[in-house]
Amino acid sequence: MKPIARKSKNKKTKDIRELIRKEYVDLKGIQFPDGDYLYWQFYMFDFSNANLKRVNFRQTVLEKVKFIGADLSEADFTEATFKDVDFTDANLYKTKFNSIRIEGEFKIWKAKNPREIVADEAGFKEIIDHLKLQAQEEPDEIERNHIEELCKFYEKQLKG
Repeated sequence: MKPIARKSKNKKTKDIRELIRKEYVDLKGIQFPDGDYLYWQFYMFDFSNANLKRVNFRQTVLEKVKFIGADLSEADFTEATFKDVDFTDANLYKTKFNSIRIEGEFKIWKAKNPREIVADEAGFKEIIDHLKLQAQEEPDEIERNHIEELCKFYEKQLKG
């Protein structure tokens, strides 16, 4: 399958490949500071090592997306839907996860600083529920302990 990014506008869907006339879009290491992707859908995109500071991903759908080593500081994922998303070594300083929805993998515990995210009650609850399931399925004891530790940290944040 090929990566697809779409933006819904007036009930019409645009494919980013049509916009730039390429069949495959390689976004590794690209600079996107302050970008706005409100309502976009990303499928099989690799934003590894990209600069995504303060990028608006509000109400996006991110499926099979990699943010490995990306700088997502102060990015906004409010009301986003995550389906198999990898945050390994990503910078999540003040990244917003308000009212999100998670389906499938959501490797937030592998980020550089997962304790520095910002989330509302609904966001933290969704992340906690996902982490608890992930911990049960994780075969590696060290990883499982790491996930459980992060889960407890988020639960303390909720109690406040």
